[in-house]
Amino acid sequence: MDIKFCSYQDHHFDELHNAFIDAFSSYFVSFSPDKETFHERIYSKLNIANELSGVVMGNARVVSFILHALNTYQGKKTVYNGGTGTRINHRGSRLGFQLYEFLFGRIKESGAERILLEVIDKNKKALNLYESLGFQFTRVLKCYKLKQEITSDQAISIRTADSWLPELSANISFEPCFMDSTEQLKHNLKNETILIAEKNNQTVGHLIFQPKLGRISQLAIHPNHRSQGIGRSLLAECQRLSANSDLTLLNIPEAEIETIGALETLGFANEIDQFELELVI
Repeated sequence: MDIKFCSYQDHHFDELHNAFIDAFSSYFVSFSPDKETFHERIYSKLNIANELSGVVMGNARVVSFILHALNTYQGKKTVYNGGTGTRINHRGSRLGFQLYEFLFGRIKESGAERILLEVIDKNKKALNLYESLGFQFTRVLKCYKLKQEITSDQAISIRTADSWLPELSANISFEPCFMDSTEQLKHNLKNETILIAEKNNQTVGHLIFQPKLGRISQLAIHPNHRSQGIGRSLLAECQRLSANSDLTLLNIPEAEIETIGALETLGFANEIDQFELELVI
């Protein structure tokens, strides 16, 4: 079969969606988004950089892909890998390795300082691929799901906001992962809902989430107002507004002991762990 390496273009979308479903059909966690959800994921949540993303075409079909975003993260110009996959019947051909080699020149020309990605800790094949390309481990990220109903235990005023507010930064005690970082969220909040918790007319916490998926992007309480039921009240409202009451909160750094303890107290369960990997350019 003749294959062709090229940058991702918008007209590839339908074929990309088909390839994504095939590639992740036997993944460690169930993940088969419909076209609308997938479109929102790569164009809104990821904010895909077409020129830095690539596909391998074979017989007019996408058989392998790498999806990248570009943004400033942790003070560094960062390319982020938001999805890599190869159709099941094309695995073993090192297409992912070759596609990265195809993209490296463009990534360097972008002025990026590094490439960042996450991979499930049990995904040995993916880990071997990235290590062969020079990626190195940086930290463990823990992923949580809430499967029980949360009820607010006190009267906290919760309101919605239409856009990011500068005062919300004071609630954040550690920088979220790339996809949920403030800089990444700011560019497109149309599929996110922002909940603001107030006490005595003062902002004391916030929660940003995708109502369609029950996917929480940020949950943060001001340091002076923790252990006062504010997080519980925000989660109760989030659950009420979400189509899926099984809320997910992904990629909490393993070192954030206080946050992890608070989540587990609220009933969140750690479902999987991911390794964050970095390739310095």
